[in-house]
Amino acid sequence: MDRTAITLLPDRQQSRFRNPFNKFEETTLTVDVRRDPLTGQVSRIVPFRIRDLPPVDYEPLVKRSVELGCAFCPEAVEKRAAKFLPGFADPEGRIRHGRAVVFPNAFPYTKHSAVVALGRRHFRALDQMPPELLADGIEASQAYFDAVAGLDPGYTFRSINWNYMPLAGAGQVHPHFQAVALSRPTRHQQEMIDGLRAYRNRRGRPFWPDLIDLEEDRDERFIIRRGRVTWLAPFAPQGVYDLMALVEPGPEPGRLGPEAVEQLGRTMSHVLAFFHDRHLPALNAALHLTEEKDFWPQLRLLPRVNLPPVDISDINYFQRLHDEALTFLPPEKAAAQLKEWFQDFSTN
Repeated sequence: MDRTAITLLPDRQQSRFRNPFNKFEETTLTVDVRRDPLTGQVSRIVPFRIRDLPPVDYEPLVKRSVELGCAFCPEAVEKRAAKFLPGFADPEGRIRHGRAVVFPNAFPYTKHSAVVALGRRHFRALDQMPPELLADGIEASQAYFDAVAGLDPGYTFRSINWNYMPLAGAGQVHPHFQAVALSRPTRHQQEMIDGLRAYRNRRGRPFWPDLIDLEEDRDERFIIRRGRVTWLAPFAPQGVYDLMALVEPGPEPGRLGPEAVEQLGRTMSHVLAFFHDRHLPALNAALHLTEEKDFWPQLRLLPRVNLPPVDISDINYFQRLHDEALTFLPPEKAAAQLKEWFQDFSTN
């Protein structure tokens, strides 16, 4: 490929001031302003030393969630979880695959909005997410999308989403995905589609293979490739330890085959264990699936954290009101740590 086809150059901006933390000596700090090579989304990597995060004590939160009641636990699903209308799913009004069960979202985000409860256990730490359970959740979500296609064939912009813990927006501690099918793409999906079309028009070839080749060649943000799945730290991260998995498409557009599901579940489980090891307490995730040309299935994992010592939110005015991400951890550092974490992966 033409190595100049994709530009990965930060705009380094220097800020100079007299530093109150160093006897008011003149100090120069550098802010990296980066643009995503596909969507143009801006990320600012700011100079701020992240304190080591303390171990997470989930016990009070889990206890409180049990007291409030959980509709996703197996003994409560039959009585408290919503049911699909007749003719959509099996007679019980739900869809099951392995240890995952799908039912309508009682607080829907759109017309086709479902919850995918994962397993029987009410609480799982991030190092307790086995590959098989994650795979069950993905396959159950795809079975839901198949049912949606039978009812509304035009709802082809699909995503499997995850809010882990209330800090990330979860209404229940019990691990669960949210499967969403749309008739038109979300803003982010549309930005990706537009970027893919523009790159195809300029270069006459798909974007993702070129990006993977470039990142693997540079070896700065490339983490690991296993089968059809490649993990990268994005050039313009949206937060601390923002990670991306790209899945080489199979024969069915917009769908993961069994082999890809197994490979994604296995590597994802290992990444989640890394997050647990770093005491990251929550995360958001989205697996995008669409039949658009050149669109590869893409999983994005974004941990959420309140920064010590006074629990500063990881989201501020730059993200919410200027639509520009802010992070304190360069993706190159995140990738190096993940590569080390994956060194013994083949023997696990």
